[in-house]
Amino acid sequence: MSLKFLDYKVQNANFSLTPNIAPNKNYKITPKISCNVRRTPERLFCVFTVELAKGEEPIPFEFKVVGIGTFSLDRNEDAKSYAVKAAETTFPFVRQSVAGLTQLANIPPYVLPIINIEEILSDTKQVQAPLPTNLN
Repeated sequence: MSLKFLDYKVQNANFSLTPNIAPNKNYKITPKISCNVRRTPERLFCVFTVELAKGEEPIPFEFKVVGIGTFSLDRNEDAKSYAVKAAETTFPFVRQSVAGLTQLANIPPYVLPIINIEEILSDTKQVQAPLPTNLN
């Protein structure tokens, strides 16, 4: 059996506009993106956390989105071998979640940049302890 996509959910979404920010200005927006792949005996969860927070440079808004892609996986399969595929499948949903969140704020949608999935996974632990079972 191979990896099978089951669904995607936004576990958490926070957004706030920065008060008194200059309109029509170009801002350097650099979100922090991390991805963790976790498993239960028959499920694989790909958890993306994307955050844009105030730093030294002014930004027009802040947000944090946690999105989870859920996959079925045979209990005999090695989760590490499917981590990249799960992340590649989940990330477009995360991008859409962020764009939709910013669009709902009545500002031009912010679309996350294309990322190197393997690099993101190498920066975080690929397979961690299972998620709580209430996510199934």
